[in-house]
Amino acid sequence: MTFRLQFHTSAEGPGWLLKVRSSGELVLLSPLSEGVAQLLAFYEGGEQENFVYLGEWSDSPIWLQEDDVIDGENLSLRSLASTFTPDEFALCSRALQLIHWRQMHRFCGRCGSATTLSKVELCCSCADCGASFFPRISPCVIGLVSRGDELLLAAHQRHKQGRYSLLAGFIEAGETAEEAFSREVYEEVGLHIDHIRYVSSQPWPFPSQLMLGFFAHYQSGEITPDPSEILDAAWFHPTRLPDIPSNVSIAGKLIRAFLAERGFSIPS
Repeated sequence: MTFRLQFHTSAEGPGWLLKVRSSGELVLLSPLSEGVAQLLAFYEGGEQENFVYLGEWSDSPIWLQEDDVIDGENLSLRSLASTFTPDEFALCSRALQLIHWRQMHRFCGRCGSATTLSKVELCCSCADCGASFFPRISPCVIGLVSRGDELLLAAHQRHKQGRYSLLAGFIEAGETAEEAFSREVYEEVGLHIDHIRYVSSQPWPFPSQLMLGFFAHYQSGEITPDPSEILDAAWFHPTRLPDIPSNVSIAGKLIRAFLAERGFSIPS
């Protein structure tokens, strides 16, 4: 099963519906199914009011439908992420980002009137003043800082107990991504870095980030965690790693890419 992001405004069905609560929770429709299939309902075609077209799933069109009425257990994408394929995660990630966008723009930010979903493009439109609101993506930086073979990992206030991950933060107005990462590292642990190198990116639907991933080298300073965000931070050798994020997240992917570059074993 594959997911392909498309913009076919004329798609009519048959196809699939991915049902999501207005709160951003996925709806379990088929308890006996596995993967994203447990969240999908067959759609024969017809009325599409308030449907948001997501793309193609297994060569068939698929829509997001906001539904707070239908029976079904609520599930979070975080709880399912480790069981999903990359395509399944991408599909649900896009759905959650679009439901968040729709929730944030039910009313016009210029005049306060109710908005409607455009029939020709992915935007919420205001009939009274003509304003259009497209899905907003917030760019963030995340990166792995190394000192020789050692890597810098931190336990964050928001992470589960015992898990260590990478440093990350939002890009401020007027910053480059590299400047933002350098600033975040200094603010969170008091270190200066250099040789910042872009590696990869990942959409992250909590709620609507685009994570830009980097590698960087330690330059100077002593680790001094900011207690408002960081519980602990330390240098770790690849042979003595703590609990780290799974390969679903870009943090887990960057850590494993760093280990692979240096020929160390990759955690499962």
